[in-house]
Amino acid sequence: MGCICSKKNVPPFDPRLPVCYQELNKTFDNDKDFIYNLVKQGNEEFLKSIESMLETVSTQGLVNLDSLKLHCHSIKGSAATITCFRLSDMAKNLEEILDNQTNSKIVIKHLNFMKTEITEILNTKQK
Repeated sequence: MGCICSKKNVPPFDPRLPVCYQELNKTFDNDKDFIYNLVKQGNEEFLKSIESMLETVSTQGLVNLDSLKLHCHSIKGSAATITCFRLSDMAKNLEEILDNQTNSKIVIKHLNFMKTEITEILNTKQK
């Protein structure tokens, strides 16, 4: 699966970086405080959503797939908007997993990968 940036006509980015600050700097005229807060707040919200999804899957299994897919879809679009393309791709992959998966352990594993990505984003210094 390719990066969503290739599908949205977004300039190429370094896939080793969790956030494409170069693109955000161009979009928001190098307003580093605004960009920092945008990325931080967005990822804090993603983390809350993922923790809620983890709790739901851990306690109820995969009974509410529509809600889980909606959360993934929201993260996918919002993460791409703030140039967290790796996280967006992870959410897209989880959407696809939820379409075909009945094993909650695989879903939990993927959600934990997403949490790790968010932690990396929150700990990344803006360039």
